[in-house]
Amino acid sequence: MSNNRPYDPFDSLSKITSQLEKQMNDLIYQVTDNKEFVRLLKRGSLSQTLLQERLSKNQELLASQLNIPTKNDLANVAKISIQTEEKLDGLEEQLWNLSDSADKTNQEIVTIVEISKEVMKVTTHLKSELSELKKEKAVLSEFKKEYMELKEEMNTMKELLKSFITSEENNLTEIKKQKSKQLEPAKAGNKK
Repeated sequence: MSNNRPYDPFDSLSKITSQLEKQMNDLIYQVTDNKEFVRLLKRGSLSQTLLQERLSKNQELLASQLNIPTKNDLANVAKISIQTEEKLDGLEEQLWNLSDSADKTNQEIVTIVEISKEVMKVTTHLKSELSELKKEKAVLSEFKKEYMELKEEMNTMKELLKSFITSEENNLTEIKKQKSKQLEPAKAGNKK
């Protein structure tokens, strides 16, 4: 009963292919182990290389006469297009960087303009205050002139008042002297 396994075609196919592979490897080994076969292959590969070089040169000459692009021309065009694409990518990245920096610069300019507006407002306010201060200074200088004039008049009046007081004192002393002179003879007459 243990021999009653189902038939597996893959298993038999793998056995057959492994036997064929072994036979082919043995055949190739016997053929390639021959020195003459190796020399023949060497000569054949050299002649193939020479023929291939001549054929490629003839193709290039024919293509240049017919203005047909060759394999090398297409490879060069592909290489140039790849380089151009890389350069365009680099330029695009630089443009994005420039755009970003231009945006930042524009934002800075906007803030500078706003600050300038504020400075202008403050400046105009300061100018108006300065003009008011100038007016007040002019008024104060007028007041100062009037004060100085009043002070001079007060000094003049003081001087006049002092001179008046001294003259009045002098007059009073003279009047007292005169009265005392007048009283003296009368007193002297009373004593008699």
